[in-house]
Amino acid sequence: MATAPKRREPLTRRLHVLLVDDDEFVREAIAEGLVQLGYRVSVAIGGETMRQFLDTPDPVDLIVLDALMPGEPTVTLALHARDRGIKLVVISGSPDKMKEYQDKAHQLLWKPFRVEELHRAIELAMASDTFGQRKEDPARNSN
Repeated sequence: MATAPKRREPLTRRLHVLLVDDDEFVREAIAEGLVQLGYRVSVAIGGETMRQFLDTPDPVDLIVLDALMPGEPTVTLALHARDRGIKLVVISGSPDKMKEYQDKAHQLLWKPFRVEELHRAIELAMASDTFGQRKEDPARNSN
């Protein structure tokens, strides 16, 4: 007599987000918000630590990258993530920097932002294979 196969619960894995920001206060606030949203979060304080982390066996699903950091040009970090097939959300309060990333990130998010906006940007980035998908900040465009 055949028995029904055992029902297995689906395996769920939390999305792993690597947050790269040189400002400790900003980094901690964003990381806390990401954890509250249910993401698994790792942090890097700049380009060198980002590259080192990406070389570990711990896979990253998405990077949240501050567009304006000292050291290695952040645009090369964005291209590095893209070359590795890692989804990317670029954050910045600088209109000039946002223009620079229009075709280098899945989502662009203006600082300051609410955690819900970050969550939405991550969802859109994960669902897209198109770089440059973004929502413009209307307050920045009213000149």
